[in-house]
Amino acid sequence: MTTDQPKIFPRNLTARLAYQAAGNPVSSRLEDEVGNCFPGLGIDIRNLDRRFFPGLVFNFAGREHRELDPEIPDLYGARLVSVEDECDPDLHQSNPTAIALLAVFHSPQGREMRQGEWFIDTLEQAGKTIALYDRNSQGERIPMDGMAVWRIVRSLSPGHVGLTLIRRDFTDADGQHPTITLNGWRRQFVDPKTGTLNEVYQPGELVQSLCSPWQHDMRDCACMYWASNRPDIVFAEVPAKTEEELLESEDANLRLDWLRSDREETGRVFAPNSYRKLRQYQMDNHEINKRWTELNFALESREIGETYTPPDLDAPDPEANNQDLN
Repeated sequence: MTTDQPKIFPRNLTARLAYQAAGNPVSSRLEDEVGNCFPGLGIDIRNLDRRFFPGLVFNFAGREHRELDPEIPDLYGARLVSVEDECDPDLHQSNPTAIALLAVFHSPQGREMRQGEWFIDTLEQAGKTIALYDRNSQGERIPMDGMAVWRIVRSLSPGHVGLTLIRRDFTDADGQHPTITLNGWRRQFVDPKTGTLNEVYQPGELVQSLCSPWQHDMRDCACMYWASNRPDIVFAEVPAKTEEELLESEDANLRLDWLRSDREETGRVFAPNSYRKLRQYQMDNHEINKRWTELNFALESREIGETYTPPDLDAPDPEANNQDLN
């Protein structure tokens, strides 16, 4: 009979820390997060699945994405945005699958997939292959919407995963799109012993697509669900001292895009009537981080400059006595 006590591994070590650990915000940690995915104010679960396959990072481009042309289906699906084999801790292991996958990333195929527009074409697991495209009545391939692809990726089980990438922006001499097949595994997002997030996820990565007004996502929240301190369209500032002067001004009803990049007089033009038209004239993601001090406050839907001068109020004229109030 043994007297050894069973070894207990504490789960979710971040909840047991006596200090503030570096990494993603407290609201994104497993002990605090409610797990809403999109839209949400905690974390966006899709940011976990962007790295579901070791060494690769994808974006799930759906038809609700306002920067993409709905008439060009080749823009949709799971688009490869980065090959990050050197900084992925899951690839630097001694198991044969990791060694073989890392060898592919260092081969001519690995260099090829770093160029052009590559998308996931098929997924394979447990002997079943899922094609991430449909065919129209003419037999042409129509890629699935990115959100549908994400749901399929989300449903993959832990273990072996095979995927085929297809380059959609190039055809060879035979008119065929190049493909690359990779064999890997479904990444585990948390350590099975400690419950902590995989080290591949960088600080801020889990909340980068949410409506956080202190990040540049304030610029591009996909669902246009802004925080209350983020105006959309505002009335132009008018240097008027009274309400009458304001109403008589030519710019009294001039509606401006609050995020317009041109902050000079040339930018004081009526805002376009659609998000897609607005986008090209707005501050870009990293630009807003540098120029956020140029964004004006808005009171009663009207921009104000460095000094706010409230309009004159009518002088009160209270009644002389209580009888006059009747």
